[in-house]
Amino acid sequence: MLEKRFIAIHNFLLNHHKLLSQEVLEHYPHIDTPYLVWVQSLQGLGQEQLIAFENDDWMPDHIPVDFKAFLNQVTELIKLPSQKLESPLCPQKLRKISLKKRHEIARLLPILSNGNGFIDIGSGAGHLSAMLLEQNQKTSLCIDQNSAYQSIGKEKYSHLNQRLKYLEHQFSAASDFQYADKDFLIGLHCCGDLSVELISFFKRSRLKNIVNLGCCYHKGRIFSLSQLAHRYPLELTPHALTMAAKSYKRIDSKEFIQRDRVKRFRYTLHFIMQDRLDLSFRTLGNGTTADYAGEFYHYCYKYVPETKSLSINQLTSLWHEYESQYQQFLLYGMIRSKLSRVLEIYIVLDRALALSEHGYQVSLMEIFNRELSPRNIMVHATEA
Repeated sequence: MLEKRFIAIHNFLLNHHKLLSQEVLEHYPHIDTPYLVWVQSLQGLGQEQLIAFENDDWMPDHIPVDFKAFLNQVTELIKLPSQKLESPLCPQKLRKISLKKRHEIARLLPILSNGNGFIDIGSGAGHLSAMLLEQNQKTSLCIDQNSAYQSIGKEKYSHLNQRLKYLEHQFSAASDFQYADKDFLIGLHCCGDLSVELISFFKRSRLKNIVNLGCCYHKGRIFSLSQLAHRYPLELTPHALTMAAKSYKRIDSKEFIQRDRVKRFRYTLHFIMQDRLDLSFRTLGNGTTADYAGEFYHYCYKYVPETKSLSINQLTSLWHEYESQYQQFLLYGMIRSKLSRVLEIYIVLDRALALSEHGYQVSLMEIFNRELSPRNIMVHATEA
């Protein structure tokens, strides 16, 4: 089942690899077939419709047949079993724990409740481990390289200090510490290659269970862990990985308006750079909120000094002149974003397959609500 899904996703992404691997601005001034026709079919939609489209809540009726087939295929490829059971949390223990973290803990507790002990990698203050140890005699080792977070946990959960231990350590596949064979290895939102290190450690250990959720794929360097991924390779560019790391996040009208403003500034500046100044695509860095609240020419002069060869009036005129091109490339980007969750599942499936090929029984599921925690794909592997 995992193999079949992986191959289907690989082939789908390969068919759209040029769109996936580059930012849409790198395609300017051209939008390739069939995407240009798809873009044109979305023109004229209002803000609320575009938000619903982006959040996967709605599909326009009038779009081309091949575009509808593309969207339907995305829907099928990103489907995962879901786990919606939640364990109640003691209200007295939730002070200074975010709503997102509370939700994640409540959803993970039913999965982890059968563990005898835990090794909590990237544990921070150890909130998850502390909840796992309430009203029982289990133990947990919290491993994190951030001593400040660990100090918070030691103080907050001092009543568990005989069973809740902290180790300040930069975890890797080569880490060496004492553990029991029946301990449950946990990696909640392991950043970048930490998930890879976790899986490698697990494969060489005596442990029987692992739960892993990754994040920040754009910070990773190690992919294609499974034999199947080597048989079905896919180039993963930094732009593609960044998109995967931000996938599946729902957007509301406030965020849509702010993002639209940011993109309009950025896209229009790039159009001007290429068409009027003969400058190639380049990363501009992160603008501030104040940059996008101000005048467009200020933004241009700040981030691309070469634009000072153009007057304020010229830049203001170009701002309006490029509005139609901007709207097209905004829609082009929305179509591209449909590939982001598919790519994330491809990455996580590769990790799951690496465990399956090693002889473990592996399952993938969507465990957290998308609204609260969009990095919600859990790999659970256990001894077969």
